[in-house]
Amino acid sequence: DQEADYFASEVFVLMGYNDLASAIGNSASKSSPPRWLSAKATYLNDKYRQRNTGKELTDMQYLRDEVKRANRLTAKNYFLESMALFEKITIAYPEEYIPYVGYSIALEKAGMTERSQEELKQALKVLGETPEEEQTRNVLEQRLLNLEAKSAASNSKKAASENYSTPHMLLYAGGQLSSSYSSMNGRFGLFMSKSSYATLDAGFTGFSGTSTATFGVSAYQRGKIMVLGMGLSASLTSGTSVLYYKVSMGPSIMNKTHTASWDIFLDGRTAITKGYTSTLGISVGRSVYFGRRK
Repeated sequence: DQEADYFASEVFVLMGYNDLASAIGNSASKSSPPRWLSAKATYLNDKYRQRNTGKELTDMQYLRDEVKRANRLTAKNYFLESMALFEKITIAYPEEYIPYVGYSIALEKAGMTERSQEELKQALKVLGETPEEEQTRNVLEQRLLNLEAKSAASNSKKAASENYSTPHMLLYAGGQLSSSYSSMNGRFGLFMSKSSYATLDAGFTGFSGTSTATFGVSAYQRGKIMVLGMGLSASLTSGTSVLYYKVSMGPSIMNKTHTASWDIFLDGRTAITKGYTSTLGISVGRSVYFGRRK
């Protein structure tokens, strides 16, 4: 949720934790504040943010207590609170490696594997190369390798997901069936963006013993699940043509790879010329997506 990320990031900015704010708001930073806040966001940040001096404290009992508290927060999945506390600790005790390790774990559990790697690298830097810390160093280096592998797998999955979400073309087949009305329809479409596409439509309908060929054009806008489409269609019957407005709306349920969907739409159409019957019904069909936008 970009809006949730944005506000979490802004809270950390106000606390003076700019690096953590940047990591939290990695995606949100590309978006603007809400309209009601945008005019004053920068002013409010400058006015209310805290200034961290990075002054090192020397009370080791305080350090141990705070690290324990931060670890408990991580264990309870209070990741934002845990990360804020670890940020405070690492600023106050920059020469202690253990807080960086705990911070890395909290970041990893929050799904921020790249930032988790940074904190672990800092722990290794502070730990140094002394022989007595060799075993600890080996453990941390192995953990770093695991994080790097996890990050690479996550980036690969993200790239594949983005590829799924930007098909270039689609084919649809579906129809409606009732005691007095039936139709079979097909569509060929091109995506103009990852959420909008235009189609050429063709089909056959049967109503009160009369068969009709239909042709049309439509434009569709897709949300997470719901789709809204509007367009024009022409019905050709015995040399007579009638032009209709048409509207479609309903859920389009994607498969896991985003290569196909089941579409259950409420379809309505009404003639531009008066004197012709309007129709409203539910259609069920299957869309197949192929090609990729450049």
